[in-house]
Amino acid sequence: MKRHLLFLLLFISSFAYAQKEMPRSNFDFMESIGICTHFSYNSQPYVQRFDTLSQLLGDLGIRYIRDRAVADTDLGRKNIMHLYDTYGIKTIAVFPWHKPFKSFEEVSEKIDGLAPYLDAIVAIEGANENDAQAKGPNEPANWADDTQKHQKFLFNKIKQHPNQRIANMPVIAPSPTFPNRVVWMGPMTDKSDHYNIHSYHGTNKPEAEDSNLRKYMVKVNEANPNDPHANQNVWATEAGYHNEIGYVAKNPNGIHEQSEAYYLPRLLCHYFNFGIKRTYIYELVDHADHNPNGGQDDFGIVRYDMSKTPTYLALQNMIKILDEKEQTNALTALDYSIDGADGDTYHTLLQKKDGTHYLLIWNAGTNYDFDSRSFVEGKHKKISIQFNGKSKDINLYNPLVSDQPSDTKTQSKSYKLTLKDHIQILEIKPSEVNL
Repeated sequence: MKRHLLFLLLFISSFAYAQKEMPRSNFDFMESIGICTHFSYNSQPYVQRFDTLSQLLGDLGIRYIRDRAVADTDLGRKNIMHLYDTYGIKTIAVFPWHKPFKSFEEVSEKIDGLAPYLDAIVAIEGANENDAQAKGPNEPANWADDTQKHQKFLFNKIKQHPNQRIANMPVIAPSPTFPNRVVWMGPMTDKSDHYNIHSYHGTNKPEAEDSNLRKYMVKVNEANPNDPHANQNVWATEAGYHNEIGYVAKNPNGIHEQSEAYYLPRLLCHYFNFGIKRTYIYELVDHADHNPNGGQDDFGIVRYDMSKTPTYLALQNMIKILDEKEQTNALTALDYSIDGADGDTYHTLLQKKDGTHYLLIWNAGTNYDFDSRSFVEGKHKKISIQFNGKSKDINLYNPLVSDQPSDTKTQSKSYKLTLKDHIQILEIKPSEVNL
C-alpha cells in the first residue's frame, strides 16, 4: 500500500510547475510512440492496400509497430521486412496462444525461425488478451494457467536460445483485456522483461481520475510484489479510441474523430509523463467502412478508404515538430513559471540535443458529448509563461493544423497563451541578444 501511495504522489507531483524543471529528451518521447498493425490479415487493407498503407505509415513518422505477422505468415514477414528496409520501422513480434499455435513445439519452431528477421524486431510479446476467452467476466477458467505456462516457455526459450541476438531480445508480458485480470494472470517478474497493459479509455478523456490506465498500474504493482519499480517498467501495447458513434446500443464507447484528434496526442504525453516506456496506438487503419456491428472495425487513424483522419494529421505534425534521431545526456533545466494554471493544466517538457526546449501544454478538458454523440470544444483560458534568466526566442505550434509555427516572439521573458484542450507546443531557445 505504501508503494501505491508513493506512486500516486509521484504522479501528482509530475504536473507541479516548479520554477526549474528538468526536461526529458525529445528522442525518448519519439521512442515511446508506436502503433498497432495487422500486416498478415489477408482480408483487410493491411494486405489488400499494402502499398498505399505502407506509404502512409512511413509518412506518419512513427518508428515502431506491433504486429503478429513475423510469427504468422510468409506474406506477413515479407511486409514487415519491407517496412523496415524502406522506412526503418521495427516491430514487436506478438506470439499469440491458441491462435494460431496449439503446441509449445510450434512456438519453439517460430522462435527459431525469427533469425532472418531480427533486424526488424524490437521485442517479443506474449499471448494477446487470453482473458477475453474466459468463461465469464469474473471467472479466470483455464486461461490464467495456460497463459502462465505459455509465457514461461516463451521466456525461457528466448533467454536460453543459442542465437545470442534472440537470447538478448526483450520479452514483454502477455496482455490482459481487463485491469483485474492482471492479478489473476499472476506475477511476470520471472517471465518477462517488461509488463504489459491494454488501457482503453472508452469515451473518457485520457487524464480521467477513474481511467483504466490508473487501474492497470495499481494492478501491475499488486501482481508483481517482488518488483518495487513495477509501474516504471510497463509497455502499453494497445491504447486508443474508436470512432463508431452511430450505434450507441451496440458500440457505446466510440468518440467523434475530432475528439480523438484532441485526446490521442494528449494520451501519448500523459502516458509518457506517467512513466510508460512505450505506448502503441490501436490502430493504423479501419478494418471496414463504419461497421455498425462492431467498433473493432473503426479504431484506425486512417479511414478504410485510405484518407487521413484529423488524428493522423495531428500526430504527423507533432512528430515532425519534435522529431529527434539521436539521444542526448546533456539535459538542462528550464527556469520558468506559469500564471493562470490550475488542476486541469498539463504539460510535458522535452529538450533536443541542440539545447532547444519544447513545452507541450494543454488543458485536460472533456471534448466528447455522449448524449449528442458529438465533438465539443472546451473552455479556453489565458495563461502567462514567465522565463527567468536569459530572454527567449519562442515559436508556437498547433499540431492540429500544421507543423509550421503559428506565432513567433523574440527576445522575450514571457509568453501569453490561450490554453486549449488540444496540445500546443512552445519551442524555446535562448535569445542571441538578451534583455
